[in-house]
This record gives sequence, C-alpha cells and structure tokens, in this order.
Amino acid sequence: MLRGQLIEAIAAGHDAGTAGAVQALALDPNVRAEEVHNLLETYMYWPDNRAEGRAWMRRNKDRLLARVPAMWQGYTGWLYREGQCTDAEAQDFQRVWEKRLANVEGGPRNVAQAIEATRLCAALREKQSLTEFGKSLEVKGE
Repeated sequence: MLRGQLIEAIAAGHDAGTAGAVQALALDPNVRAEEVHNLLETYMYWPDNRAEGRAWMRRNKDRLLARVPAMWQGYTGWLYREGQCTDAEAQDFQRVWEKRLANVEGGPRNVAQAIEATRLCAALREKQSLTEFGKSLEVKGE
C-alpha cells in the first residue's frame, strides 16, 4: 500500500523534473509492471503534464506496452486520452493508437470507446457552450 502511495505521490508533480522521473520509472524494471498504469494515470490526470506525457507516450508506446501486463495493454491508450475533449484530439488518438492496438487483446474496442468518449465530450462541450451553463464548465489551460 505504501509503495503505491509513494508512486502516486511522485507522479503527481507538475514540473519538468517530475516528467523525467515518471517517464524513467514507467520503463524501469524495478517498478512492477502492474504499477505502471497507476504511475501514468496519476501523472496524466494533471493538465500541466499532458502535452509532455502524450509526446513521450508517442515516442515510447512500444516500450510502454511491453512493460504493462497483457490484460492492460488494450487499455493503455486511455492514459494518453486523459483530458481530451475535441474532434482534433479524437483524430490524434486514432492516428496514434488504432494501428498499434489493433492486434492487442481488447485494443480495438478500447480504441473505439476512447474515440467515442472524446467525440461525445466535444459534442457536449459544443452544445453547452451555447448556453450560460456551458460558460461555467469552461476549463482553463487545456
């Protein structure tokens, strides 16, 4: 339990030093394979980390998929998708992950669901932007 909390604490940082540490840990064999998802999920949760995190994931997706347990490989793209809510981001996700996860167990279904979730978010944001309610939902910095 403490080990998991420490990993999440490391991943919750918002600076360049943290990015390098998280990226190194994600590929470090001393980090248990089942801990990689929690590490990256916590890191990608923070909007300040997402651009660098996505760039790193694009460069290292094969190495990352080799690190995570087979049962979680199809879900790995969801880490990349964290916070995406535009049609352009749905297209980016599809370009980055569709072919790579095509032959991974659960990959095609997870890719389709992530793309759908991103497009639904974009449509909802568009619809709500036409109302006063939508203005209260605007996210700064994304």
